[in-house]
Amino acid sequence: PEEIDRLRDEVAARGETLHGLVHSIAFADYAGGGPAFHDTPRAAFLRALVVELALAVEEAHGPLAAQAAVARVGASIGSQMEREYRSAHDLVERLTPEEISDCYVRLKAAIDGGFFPIEVTPERIVLGNTHCPFGPVIRSQPALCRMTSSVFGGIAARNCGEAVVVLEERIAFGDPECRVTVLLGPQAASARTGHRYGGNGGGPKAAAPVTAAPPPGQRPPDADR
Repeated sequence: PEEIDRLRDEVAARGETLHGLVHSIAFADYAGGGPAFHDTPRAAFLRALVVELALAVEEAHGPLAAQAAVARVGASIGSQMEREYRSAHDLVERLTPEEISDCYVRLKAAIDGGFFPIEVTPERIVLGNTHCPFGPVIRSQPALCRMTSSVFGGIAARNCGEAVVVLEERIAFGDPECRVTVLLGPQAASARTGHRYGGNGGGPKAAAPVTAAPPPGQRPPDADR
């Protein structure tokens, strides 16, 4: 939430406007039966606010800028969620791959994601996902996938020194489920594709491979997955 407030202030300083309140209510996930707008659940409202952020930034500055904005919010949220996970489990040392995986699953479940571990080793964590927290809108806004990449990558990098996130399968591009691989430590250092994190508090590294955004609905090349 603090990161969203900061972005709002930066956009306002440029003389632009994000109509987040009205659109966030409109985009909110009313899976519980469609409450009155003033009863919109907090988690649904915040998810919808991120959707509006991606839409507004993409319209004004293009898809790559939208990905960068979503990644920035994800980095902040991931750091906050890791602190809460550590506090709940009384953890002060670096998280193990098993703990990192558990943190991923729990934080995604908290926002209505369906993530589950497929493989957890000292070299990598592989997760599947049956339900996108952003709902059907993800198919028209694949930039939102950078939220998952940034959250996962930041947590892994803070605990393993470096991490690369590869979004191998994505509901956003028509796959039945998502499949996310997080490469850890030395394995990440040798990776040629994916989003790279580490060296700056778990944030995206400047050297991360980035390619031009594909046409709407087209799956991006491996270097930007």
